[in-house]
Amino acid sequence: MEPNPLEAFWARFRNCAEYNRWDRKDRLIFLRDSLEAEAANVLWDYGEEVTNSLSRLTATLKQRFSGQAFVDKHPIELRNRCRRKNETLQSLHVDIRRLAALAFPGVEHTAREALATDYFLDALDDPDFALRVRERQPATLDAALAIALQMEVWAKNSHNRSSDTRPLGESKKTRKVNQASTSESGLAEARSEVLQKEVTEAKKAAATSKKAELEAKREKEK
Repeated sequence: MEPNPLEAFWARFRNCAEYNRWDRKDRLIFLRDSLEAEAANVLWDYGEEVTNSLSRLTATLKQRFSGQAFVDKHPIELRNRCRRKNETLQSLHVDIRRLAALAFPGVEHTAREALATDYFLDALDDPDFALRVRERQPATLDAALAIALQMEVWAKNSHNRSSDTRPLGESKKTRKVNQASTSESGLAEARSEVLQKEVTEAKKAAATSKKAELEAKREKEK
């Protein structure tokens, strides 16, 4: 019967018994045959006065695997439920619905849906995300799931688009750097050309001056 709760098992068992029109004897036989894991230990822990009686066996199972202790447990689990890392919204939705059914078994369906919706949004563990979903005013838990799924897809698409445009920005930045580098290189080359020209002119001036000195010396010797 584990890990399913007794309430879910008992609902399926009653449905099967009604469909197959089992009498009390058939129900007792099939009930004993359906017990598994810890629940099956009841068949060994108790005597025939329990195991051979449908009403007593049913009461024993409910006492051990249901009761007030389990009723108090489910609201606490529901309040403390948070979306786990990498958990899908669908998985969280299913678990919140299960816990809400166990925590509020006697609550009218519409009221329980409203409670479950609030717990689902709180369990998202993201106040901004939850607020955006609440602003859409989902009337049911299923509606809250549909809105949350749509918004999550939009957020992922927006993130992917931002990632796709980032290399373009980086290439522009690289191009600007390359342009700046080219400009600096060109400027250095221009400065080198000017310097070389100045050196050449200085050499020419020095040669001209030396030639003039030699000519003046020759004139004196004459």
